[in-house]
Amino acid sequence: MSLRRSITIALAAVGALLLAILLYLAFGDLSRHKGRIESLVTEALGRPFAIDGAFELKVLPSILVRAERVRLGNVPGGSAPQMVEVGRFSAQVGLWSLVSGPVDVRSFELSDVSVVLEKDAEGKGNWVFGEETAAAEEVESGGVEATKVPAVILRAKLDSVRVTYREPGKPERVALLETFTIESAADGLFAVAGKGRLDDYPASLAGDLGPLSALVSGRDIRMAMQASLGNLRLDLKGALGRLDPLDGADLTLKVANPDLGGMLKKLQLPVFATGALRFDARLSDAGELTRLEVDAKLGDIAAKADGTLSVLGLSGSDLRFEVSVADAARLAAAFGVEGLPAGVAKASGRVASSRTEIKLDAISAQYAGAKATADGTIRTSGKPGAAIRFKAAVESLATLREGLPAMPLQMSGIYADSRARIEVKDLKARVGGNEIAASASMTRTGKRRIEADVTSPVLDLTPFLATETKSKAKPPPKAAAKKFVFGEEPLPLGMLKGPDTRLHLALGELKLGAGSLKDVDGTLRLGAGQLALEGHARGGVDGSLSGSVVLSQQGGGAAGLDLKATATRFRAGFGAGGEIQPGETPPTSVEATLQTRGASARQMAAGAKGRFLVTLGPGRVKAGMLDLLGSGLIGELAGKLNPFAAKDPYTRLDCVVTRADVVDGHVTASPVLLQIEKVTVVAYGKVDLHSEALALNFNTRPRKGIGISPGMFTNPFIEVAGTMVNPRIGVSAKGVTAGAAAAATGGATVVAQGFWDRLRGEKDLCGPTLAEVGATMK
Repeated sequence: MSLRRSITIALAAVGALLLAILLYLAFGDLSRHKGRIESLVTEALGRPFAIDGAFELKVLPSILVRAERVRLGNVPGGSAPQMVEVGRFSAQVGLWSLVSGPVDVRSFELSDVSVVLEKDAEGKGNWVFGEETAAAEEVESGGVEATKVPAVILRAKLDSVRVTYREPGKPERVALLETFTIESAADGLFAVAGKGRLDDYPASLAGDLGPLSALVSGRDIRMAMQASLGNLRLDLKGALGRLDPLDGADLTLKVANPDLGGMLKKLQLPVFATGALRFDARLSDAGELTRLEVDAKLGDIAAKADGTLSVLGLSGSDLRFEVSVADAARLAAAFGVEGLPAGVAKASGRVASSRTEIKLDAISAQYAGAKATADGTIRTSGKPGAAIRFKAAVESLATLREGLPAMPLQMSGIYADSRARIEVKDLKARVGGNEIAASASMTRTGKRRIEADVTSPVLDLTPFLATETKSKAKPPPKAAAKKFVFGEEPLPLGMLKGPDTRLHLALGELKLGAGSLKDVDGTLRLGAGQLALEGHARGGVDGSLSGSVVLSQQGGGAAGLDLKATATRFRAGFGAGGEIQPGETPPTSVEATLQTRGASARQMAAGAKGRFLVTLGPGRVKAGMLDLLGSGLIGELAGKLNPFAAKDPYTRLDCVVTRADVVDGHVTASPVLLQIEKVTVVAYGKVDLHSEALALNFNTRPRKGIGISPGMFTNPFIEVAGTMVNPRIGVSAKGVTAGAAAAATGGATVVAQGFWDRLRGEKDLCGPTLAEVGATMK
């Protein structure tokens, strides 16, 4: 067989096959594929889909679809078994228009429709099908432009279309479209009409649009539309000579409502403004471009925009805008943001865009003595991203939020955004006299990673510590009674699964009141199921401090904790002030280790093991230093141990020695010594972290130079018992025996015991106790 004959036979076979397909599509009964269509839609959406009534499908000469009693199932546990129910659906579309555009919808009918949209308790909507996936990759080319009408509907009729929206804790919302029609009208235009309701508000739409040739070509489109929702009125009228590029425009839009705030409240929407709404916009011809003018006012919110457009979209636009709000605090409160100061907020600037980028020019915002500016570029195609330089200044932080110090703030930096990462670079700030430099970044592809670095030569936080709010704060709500301090709730280990994170802080000096830390360096790391914090610093006077804490996931819902801390003659001057110089504060040495594992804080406490040794050398501290730890039990205990504290402006300390050993949740504190100028306190005791039971005993003795009075140390033996949740202070068993003897002797034993305690109290116990624990003050 010759090659020519083979090709002829092959072409004839292909032609016959195509003819058979066309004949089948034109005359075949495609409705018999209803079951297959139901299965395909069910599999694609992951929800049951069915057509319970008649079904008709034709492809030639045009696509025709008719279906009755169509239903799409709801999510499991939804408020209704069906998410969508359609009584009747019919559509006819020109086949060739799917290729050539715009889509030619010759007829569209929809009736007796019920749609249920709802969110579950976790906030997921039933309109989300299958597994939520990451956002689609950004399109390399420029954004989609409005160049022509995408579809033309020649005839449409919709009847009884109801949409119900449900969300936990909020009232049900219902939108009802009673009727909607598109029909041919005079002068080749299309008449559009519809009515319905949104909750209690009646809605309507009426007007003309066209003609058909204009909609298809995107030229010489005329329109006159009116719409309403309650007292909200919309009026659109005019013409567009061409859509791409935009040309020959003479179009006006007016929106008005005498009380938009009342409508927002009734619709359960944030009432961000009250009063009348007026919105006027106009498109007019400006040679090769089209001029846009917008003037809007809603209560105390005003906005204006003026510039040019090249298409019916932002691409090719060049716009200047101004926005002002008379009371920004009220606007913020409408969206749940509280605590902002009342005041005028303004924003203005210029935004120019093209097919590839958006340029920000002289963007400015002002509010409550604060001002911010920004300039830069946002790329929208090619390699999307942004590079924006910003500046901010605040006259006084106190004007932004009550309780902050009256200090100025200046800040500047660069925000950079690319497909791979987000960065804040060259961030420099001055807060009062503090200079801070910082940078931060976050990756957007692959394994997420967050990094931040903050440095400062001197950071003085004293003004923030000293500032007291003048407002009367509401008392905190009474906490529910607890059985244990360490709760039995599962540990929140989900945070250990977050993105890899590294936060680094480096300070030349950190000032806190009269004290300070020098050469502060700390790093927090999160990743691979582990949270680690480590750091070191020098005391403002002398000595050093270092430590680390590691919390790691162990499996089975459990976590491991490893703590280490060391301080060597650390003296920062935190107890200084008044007559006390930083160099007079006592040096502190610490050796601490703790290891534990558990699935709750209670399990971790019960399984803890480690050792703590804390020593303080000679020095002076303010008498009220214990007040920093709070009143209540600690304040009461301090007053009983040192009855001179209320009168003395400061305390002269000889030494403090405390050792605690932790074995399987059992804490043994021994020895414990507090030796000050007038009193020596010796203590020992145990804490059971399983039951949280306390058994701590204190013996107080006066020192030399103190006059003895019968009531001064009536009960030198003090006991702290009970539990960590409900501790109580009382007289120990030894104190009870001494009290009985005093009653029997008419108080003579009190004077005698005071004399002997004075003799023992005069003895220096610092050296022997330090030797016992193997520590030194040198």
